[in-house]
Amino acid sequence: HIKDWRQEKFTSPTQTPTTSVTQTYGHELYQTPTFGGRLHMASTETASAFPGHIEGALTASTRAANAIRSQASQ
Repeated sequence: HIKDWRQEKFTSPTQTPTTSVTQTYGHELYQTPTFGGRLHMASTETASAFPGHIEGALTASTRAANAIRSQASQ
């Protein structure tokens, strides 16, 4: 079973283009915390570098961890 998550209204921003499967990878909306800054997305699809690859997942997790650490120190 293949699920196109871009078609789900709560998992895909409506402002992003839908012409390519990977075109929305790394979109800044996926990198923005939600729920008042309490929920940070950290997956390869949210990475600004190497999206769709393990390197992207590592980049995204580092970004999210740094953001959380920054929030905690405020």
